[in-house]
Amino acid sequence: MSLSPNAVDPGHTLPPAALDTDEAGRYIGVAPKTLANWRGRSQGPRYVRAGARVVYRVADLDAWLVENLVGGGPR
Repeated sequence: MSLSPNAVDPGHTLPPAALDTDEAGRYIGVAPKTLANWRGRSQGPRYVRAGARVVYRVADLDAWLVENLVGGGPR
């Protein structure tokens, strides 16, 4: 018997580990076209290409946000 990630608590849903370009754009606050432009210039957050599909791991988006944090002084 295999267990799905939500089998232990069916009322609790886990956040996705990866987001498509539209979802990733919403997550970090930029347009999907901006992400596409960044990919073409080897900029922006890391992504995974699976054939024609592009996905962004949430961990990579979070890391990119931290790496690009400016202002506010040292923490």
